[in-house]
Amino acid sequence: FTMNYTTSVVSRWVTSPQTCDRSGRPRPLPYQADRGPSFMKLAREVTADLAPRVLLDELVRSGAAELRDEGITPRDDVSAECAC
Repeated sequence: FTMNYTTSVVSRWVTSPQTCDRSGRPRPLPYQADRGPSFMKLAREVTADLAPRVLLDELVRSGAAELRDEGITPRDDVSAECAC
């Protein structure tokens, strides 16, 4: 069941105007933010049944997302077809 949630998180991330930049690329997200988009907010839009950290750990484990200095990012090949 976690795979459906992780797929939904990535899908929202690469298609939502709130999480994509002006050129349509998904933006790096902070894990948590008081204002603006964050991974926690994105994960909670998908499910309240799993902690956002569980979803993040699964995305990183599966190679769908990476932890970088600028924030959490979907891998380039995963986000190549961003439809923002």
